[in-house]
Amino acid sequence: MGRRLSQIIWLLVLMIVVPMSGALAQQQSDSLNAGNLKMLGAYINVPSMDTSPVEFSVGNVRYRAPRNYLVNMESYKGGPQMSVSFELTVPSFEPFSDKTKDCMTKPLAYLPPGCFPVEFHIISSVPVSDDQAFHNASNLFHSQTPKQGPYGFELYETGPDDARIETYRKDANGHTLMIDCFVHPPSVQRESICSNTSRLKNQNGLEYSFNKNRLQYAEQIDGELRKLLDSFTIGEIKP
Repeated sequence: MGRRLSQIIWLLVLMIVVPMSGALAQQQSDSLNAGNLKMLGAYINVPSMDTSPVEFSVGNVRYRAPRNYLVNMESYKGGPQMSVSFELTVPSFEPFSDKTKDCMTKPLAYLPPGCFPVEFHIISSVPVSDDQAFHNASNLFHSQTPKQGPYGFELYETGPDDARIETYRKDANGHTLMIDCFVHPPSVQRESICSNTSRLKNQNGLEYSFNKNRLQYAEQIDGELRKLLDSFTIGEIKP
């Protein structure tokens, strides 16, 4: 444990004291990416304004995406990955650039008006369909009859008052959209987080999350992320 901590401290000090610029800075930043730091048990977001395409695969699906969409992967050189993380802005759905930098780097309280970032992930092979995932979760619902939720969602509830899960469901973008929100009790002064894990047409999984106060954007976020990942897909790996 002591050795791991000293390695992390050494890397952070190196990033501070070694001056870098331009392509050299990005090369060094990418070399200190999540793939290397996973050995140290750490996670790091590595944004870039470089628009060069990166080819990679997750599961048996091949993708090509501009570097400025990517924020975490095992190797920014591409190739097979266990999972890949992307980030963009809502509602414009644009990647990291001079235009979106403030929206993607400033603290929550200082975000530009009408803008917030969303990070999303491709994971390998989700075993059940969205309909089946909803059916599996429904066994724990307080009632099989939904309440009327906001923005056209059905609302189902799970768990006690101090550990409540609200599940919002609607038919959207050709599939069952199911958003789980982990609701803090009133005594906790913190925004509740909503998340989605669902299966894509190619059987890989899409994961993302956002604050509950942005539930109105859920259907738009889901649809735009699916279209974007379709545009990045270039084929399958043949057995």
